[in-house]
Amino acid sequence: MNQPEAMVVSILIEAPIALLLARFSSKEGLWMVPLVAIAATLITHPFAWWANVGLMPYLSSFPRISLVETGVFLVEGLVFSIGASWSLRKGMLISFLANLASTLFGVAWFRWIAA
Repeated sequence: MNQPEAMVVSILIEAPIALLLARFSSKEGLWMVPLVAIAATLITHPFAWWANVGLMPYLSSFPRISLVETGVFLVEGLVFSIGASWSLRKGMLISFLANLASTLFGVAWFRWIAA
């Protein structure tokens, strides 16, 4: 999977999860959630891809992915908080869960499907 394909897959995983999670806590402003999720992924994905590739010579898979995804979820949590007018706690929680899902999919893809 190349970088543009991985970005599309991330959007297709994260935006619906963010919308589903947001529905549990609020009924207002839900139309904005997928847009904010897409924007967050468009902002962070190129940096995450570059960081992952750049850190490959220095860190094994688990520490590298953990480090990169921690940065991604923090930035996307801020984007959610600001873009969807959520509390920082809610933005971080939804960002964490959405990114966990797409990260686990990506790991599974590279370990079992693309191998």
